[in-house]
Amino acid sequence: MTAPALFPASFGATASSATGVNLTPFQRTPILRDGGLFEIESTVTIPNGTTTGTIIGLVPFRAGAKVNYGASRLFVTDIDTGSTVTFQVGYIFDDNANNTNNQTAFVTSTTIPQAGGFITFAEVTGFQWIAPADGWVVATVAGGSTTASGTVSAEIALQYGSQPVYA
Repeated sequence: MTAPALFPASFGATASSATGVNLTPFQRTPILRDGGLFEIESTVTIPNGTTTGTIIGLVPFRAGAKVNYGASRLFVTDIDTGSTVTFQVGYIFDDNANNTNNQTAFVTSTTIPQAGGFITFAEVTGFQWIAPADGWVVATVAGGSTTASGTVSAEIALQYGSQPVYA
């Protein structure tokens, strides 16, 4: 498993076990099987000096989750006093031996962390991505190490199951 190095405290993700991850976040992720869309919010503290390649776990999801692009976004504070830090946004899987991580699936590279602001999933086409296995929506630090501490807050819209059909 590729494990996030930083986690939202609200999911109780702490380092433990041989994999370095407490898997309870997956068990704590709400699932509405009636097809209703709901939003999960989280905030992660990013320390000064966080290095390139650091994976930030934003929201855990269960297999079958549909991530709605138009209703999902991040807000990151200014974590770069210079102009090198970028973010990638995508997903990683609990079982990445049988599933392929894609840390740039939703945002390939954005300079928003250099001044702070909102990050949307606007560069992807379609309405949603459907997860084949349990995992995390993640942001990955790229371009250089952070030069200031800050936070990244996520609002990720998830849906499970199918919406009812009315005749």
